[in-house]
Amino acid sequence: MIVCADQAPGNYLINATYDLACPLTKGHFIPPGMAQVPTCSFFAYLKYTTPFLDPRTHETAHDLHGTGGGKGATPLLQYPAFDTNYLWGYQMAQPLHPQPQPATPDERFIVNLGVLAPADVKPDTEPLRHARWYMDDYSTRRTWRRPVTPLLHTKGTCGTAGTPVLTPNESSKVIEVVINNLSPTAHVLHMHGMYFDVINFADFKWCYFNQTACFFMPAPLTKCDSEDVAYGDPTAKLLDFGAYWGCKYNAPKYKSTEMLETPLRKDMISIPRRGWAVVRFRVDNPGFWLFHCHMEQHIPGGMMTVFNLLPSQQKKIPHGVPTEGPCPVDWA
Repeated sequence: MIVCADQAPGNYLINATYDLACPLTKGHFIPPGMAQVPTCSFFAYLKYTTPFLDPRTHETAHDLHGTGGGKGATPLLQYPAFDTNYLWGYQMAQPLHPQPQPATPDERFIVNLGVLAPADVKPDTEPLRHARWYMDDYSTRRTWRRPVTPLLHTKGTCGTAGTPVLTPNESSKVIEVVINNLSPTAHVLHMHGMYFDVINFADFKWCYFNQTACFFMPAPLTKCDSEDVAYGDPTAKLLDFGAYWGCKYNAPKYKSTEMLETPLRKDMISIPRRGWAVVRFRVDNPGFWLFHCHMEQHIPGGMMTVFNLLPSQQKKIPHGVPTEGPCPVDWA
């Protein structure tokens, strides 16, 4: 976001509404596995050369119209809309220094986002504290568990039971990650240690980010092709998490929307509910790199995985570095 700081002195109200959370506020039906949230609308002030209004002592700090010049702000300049929550946002822009991608990657990983049964969350529970999210392939559906000894200290050879660690071949230079969101809520994923290029993005207009009806839509009513539907937890009962599903990526079908010549480079991406995205990164930074949901309440719930890149090039741990757990450390 770019702000032109050229307004008259005053306190300018900023409002952000997280529309995906509004159906989870008080007075709405709370689906199994979800929890009630206190609000979906948040406010702040942008101060232009005027005393700060302390909300604890100044009654006008609670004014939702702004003060001074902030009461009648100058109309915004007209710029084209640019929003990477949608496919058209990726198609209308390109990086300053494009790096074209090959027609096919050296290796491909499929990472699914979902929730495991059983549902042990009540509507008044702290949001998603007991939900078990996962960010892993469809066969194992491992929910993140912190290794008992740091991964770099053991090279991932000990204390990683239940921890989703993805290790590409050392000969692979370009890794493709297909991300399928098999849940009714969007997720914002962040990658550590490197940038990635966005190669493809779901264009489900029937389930865009602001389509509340899609949140409660049962799988039989989906507008994606039936062969692409996958349940977040196929072992769950219908009234548990059986209704949580998504439309997984079908590579041949969506070949025409690939962006290989000038893909946008990012380290964070919003994955639409029930949709998918395809990203690629280059393997040139040895280490264990987290890839996780940036919605903080989802991290303790387990929505995190890690890429183990170039194990043979990872340096040994210097003596004296603090460690923990029972596993032997690969000391220098």
